[in-house]
Amino acid sequence: MFAVGLCGSSEKGTEADAAASKVAREKDRQIQAKLSADHTADKQVNKLLLLGAGESGKSTLFKQMIRLVAILSRVTTARH
Repeated sequence: MFAVGLCGSSEKGTEADAAASKVAREKDRQIQAKLSADHTADKQVNKLLLLGAGESGKSTLFKQMIRLVAILSRVTTARH
C-alpha cells in the first residue's frame, strides 16, 4: 500500500493508521445514513412559497390553510 501525506509518503501504513481509517469509515457510514434518513423525511414534507407584496394577505392565507389541514386530518381520522 502506498500512502501519500502532506509532508511525505510512506510505503506501509501503521496499525494506528488502519485503526484511524476504520474509525473514519464508520463515522462516514453514520453520516451517510443520517443524510439518507433526513432526505427521506424531507421528501415527505410539502413546501409552499407564498410570494407577494406586503399586506397582500400571505399570512391570512397561510393561517386558513393550516385550519383547513387540521379539519381535513380530523375528518380523515374520524373515517378510520
